[in-house]
Amino acid sequence: MRTRALPAVFLLASAPLALCQSEPEWKRVATPLHFNYRGDAKQVFGQHSNLFYLPGRFAPGESMDDQLGCRNNEPPQPHGGTPPPFWYAGGVRLAGPRQITTPAVGAVYKTTGSERMRGLAFRGSWYPELSAPGAVGAVFYSNNHCYMGTLEYGFQRDYSWSSPAYVGFYYQKYANCRKDGAAVCHATDDNSRASIVEECAAGINLPDDIDLNNPDKWYQAYVFWDAAARKHKFKVEVVDAKTGHRDWECIVDPSAADPFAGDSRCHRTVNGRTNFSQNSCDASFPISSLYSAAGSVTLTVTTNNARYPEHTPALRVDEIRIGQ
Repeated sequence: MRTRALPAVFLLASAPLALCQSEPEWKRVATPLHFNYRGDAKQVFGQHSNLFYLPGRFAPGESMDDQLGCRNNEPPQPHGGTPPPFWYAGGVRLAGPRQITTPAVGAVYKTTGSERMRGLAFRGSWYPELSAPGAVGAVFYSNNHCYMGTLEYGFQRDYSWSSPAYVGFYYQKYANCRKDGAAVCHATDDNSRASIVEECAAGINLPDDIDLNNPDKWYQAYVFWDAAARKHKFKVEVVDAKTGHRDWECIVDPSAADPFAGDSRCHRTVNGRTNFSQNSCDASFPISSLYSAAGSVTLTVTTNNARYPEHTPALRVDEIRIGQ
């Protein structure tokens, strides 16, 4: 999950079917796993519907063992195999439970057995009036639920801004890996400088006329095969649950120097502004591995340990679906 800023109509029973070969079939899923690191007293988790409040604060120097059973350099089951990347701190290979040092609340769905997915969709809202610098809300896919150097894609809102409030689509490789810091990531199981890897990300903000406070909006992203171009791409959409109207859609090509340049809808100008995009990944981003992938979907709100008013709602999610 990114720690800083930066559904196809087939799933809508009330909308006319607009079948397309690139669209997945959508399946409603529950989020039975939860984590709660200094969660607000009003925080209530559900199997399908969740309302996340801004969490509280950690004491100076405080840390907690990971509540999902994640351990350093031990990928979770059923994903198995070598991590990579491998995590070292001060030249020492990390072991034992992963330590959490910042507040976060969240709910998680995991694929099981032979189940695979190539997209995610959620219906909910983002509380656009909220201004909470250092807080981030997100709904995203990760190729495992321990978030230590993983592949990701999904939606996030940085609450540092409330006017205008933006939600962005992003994808990321080696999530949460830094070249420098207390812990660093290595592509191979050694402590050499040559093996260090760093996260990369690309993202684009949704247009500012999307009603982020409307709980009847579906936010969805999925991987499809573009037969004409002979490559995999993302399709990202915001769909009105009541009417089936696509408020916004964008085709994203991670193999391109500008992943968003090939579709003019991605850069639609609203109120005189063009939505912001950025990209630090290159054409090697492994999108094809996400076309049929095991992994997890996480709904979460995290903070940088700042003090916020109690009982402040940040992210509402009423339904989650995966695309298959």
